[in-house]
Parts: sequence; C-alpha cells; structure tokens
Amino acid sequence: MRNFIHKAGTPELEVIEHDDATSIREVAAQHGAEGEALVFINDGEESADSEQTLAEAGVGDDDHIHVARCRRVTATVNFKEDSRSRKFPPNAAMIAVFEWAAGPKGFKLSPTDKAEHMLVITGTETAADEDAHLEAYASDECTAEFDLVPKHRFEG
Repeated sequence: MRNFIHKAGTPELEVIEHDDATSIREVAAQHGAEGEALVFINDGEESADSEQTLAEAGVGDDDHIHVARCRRVTATVNFKEDSRSRKFPPNAAMIAVFEWAAGPKGFKLSPTDKAEHMLVITGTETAADEDAHLEAYASDECTAEFDLVPKHRFEG
C-alpha cells in the first residue's frame, strides 16, 4: 500500500510503499527521529499501538502516517503584546492551529482581519505552511511558537 509519511521537524512529506503486515513499530523505527517515535494515523488524536500491524491499525492505501517525537505539542501564538497557548496532537494541521488562534478561543479576529493574517514562525520571516502539520515545527521540547501577523508584511 502507498502511504504519505510526515516526519517531525520538516513540512516535507514522503510517499512510501508499505506492506500491510508492517508493524507500527517498524514504521516508527524506519521514519522516526532519534529515540522512541510515536505514530499517528491520519488525523487521529492518539498514537497507534506499536504492536499492531498497519492493517490492524486500520491503515489503508493513501493514508497519512505521522511519525512524531511528541504525544502533544504546545503551540504558542503571539499577537501584538499578547500570547496564547494550547496543546494539540502533533498531527494537527497548521490550518487548525491558525483557526484556533484567530477564532473565538484565540484572539477573536473578525472575518476580515482573519483573512488578512497568517502564522509566521517566531523569530523568522518564514510563514507556516497551511498544508503542513504541527509536528513539522515542533522543538525537541514539544513546543512550537508562531506570530500572528498581517499578510501584507510578507506579500511585498
């Protein structure tokens, strides 16, 4: 079966062929960072059982497999002089982090303001890829920090 592999520390993904009898542990070892890696399937909230095979874990063709170091990542978003933090599973889409930060439980941006803002990695001028997942930006301490900024600052 063909799977899309997302790894901690990079927004890039790989397309890999797996046998459905491959264990979650083998996938973690093959694609994980140093030490024990966790595997999340698609947008599941909890990591898969490392003793299961891909078939037993319900992994199918074209599913997304997220190999992460962290069970949860604390995302901190800075906006003006304020900061808010929330824990997400590492396989949370960056668009979900943005929606939280700009939404009613975050900084409560109006629809117009929301459309004019984006997340940038704190301390850089690098925009967070909306198609990436939080694990791509997580530190070894299971944190990620972003600034909520106007898009026009980056669109020249």
